[in-house]
Amino acid sequence: MKIGFDAKRLFNNTSGLGNYSRTLVGSLAVEYPGDTHVLFTPKRKLRVDFLPAENVRVETPRGMYKLSGGLWRTVAIAGLCKRERLDIYHGLSHELPAGIEKTGVKSVVTMHDLIFMRHPELYGPVDAWIHTRKARYACRTADAVIAISRQTRDDVVELLGVPPEKVHVVYQGINEAAFSREIPHDEVERELAAFALPEKFILCVGTVERRKNQMVLLKALARTPEANLVIVGRKSGGYYRELDKFAKSNGLSDRVRFLSGVTDRQLACLYKKCLFVAYMSIYEGFGLPIVEALGNGRAVLTSSGGCFSEAAGKGALYAPCADDVAVASAMSRLWNDGQLRKALAEAGKEHIKAFSGGVPAVKVHGLYESLLSGKR
Repeated sequence: MKIGFDAKRLFNNTSGLGNYSRTLVGSLAVEYPGDTHVLFTPKRKLRVDFLPAENVRVETPRGMYKLSGGLWRTVAIAGLCKRERLDIYHGLSHELPAGIEKTGVKSVVTMHDLIFMRHPELYGPVDAWIHTRKARYACRTADAVIAISRQTRDDVVELLGVPPEKVHVVYQGINEAAFSREIPHDEVERELAAFALPEKFILCVGTVERRKNQMVLLKALARTPEANLVIVGRKSGGYYRELDKFAKSNGLSDRVRFLSGVTDRQLACLYKKCLFVAYMSIYEGFGLPIVEALGNGRAVLTSSGGCFSEAAGKGALYAPCADDVAVASAMSRLWNDGQLRKALAEAGKEHIKAFSGGVPAVKVHGLYESLLSGKR
């Protein structure tokens, strides 16, 4: 099988969409060495040495398209798919190239979330319109749509009018090489020494932005004087300044640490060292840090409702994401009750089997095969 991928995020995004792309394509390349994987990207920012060279090839703009990678990605890739005689083209993040339906190549698009439709206030009006337009075209045109959670499937059916039988739920996979293996204690301490962290802390991983809702954790922390919090995310923007101001004005500066520029190895060590992980986002398509936490044997505190129970299962305590009093109560329970943390972590180990061991890649490849055989 010869498969093409929209690899823009794979090479240029260090967070959610990039992690999804790297994990899925990397797993497919390893699980199916007889396939050819063609990665289309307007530029290459990140090194991807983990991809096997034998069955992976990268295509970047040529000629006049070097002046506009965005234009190349939108209007030229369909023609390249036809020239390459691809069997499948997979848009890994909400988009398909214009004209893909005229090439004879079967197409798949992954939908991560419809935040731009559910919460347009989190986007500028132009950005929300562009995202919605691209999503409508991709879901209408694709031969199959992958949703990374049941919540996203329901949103795609409801908000975009996609027939339910066209939408397939395949959960996002975990990067087992980076997050699931044991790391010796002395190595963890050595990797994290430069950060001068407290001996015990809660870990929060995610872009520092309003939707991720780190403010409710700071408010809960103010009610939980025994706890410390480490937030991993880029320290910039108006929301970060709000968080920093709140921490300083409420005497939390010594108990809250913001870390940016953290490597995958350091992040894995942070998961190993923390007491538990807190992820109180307002809305997500899935919530990968939850699965990464469970994969590292850590209990989770997360938002009730939405997709969060899909990601965490019985490995978490849940609280309303807007209720700092309820979050503080759950935070205090997890901080002070080692047996509870252990019980949740054990339950989480069983839950994450659906996200590991190449399971998502096998399901995606099965969908490719069904499209080529005419079955869905």
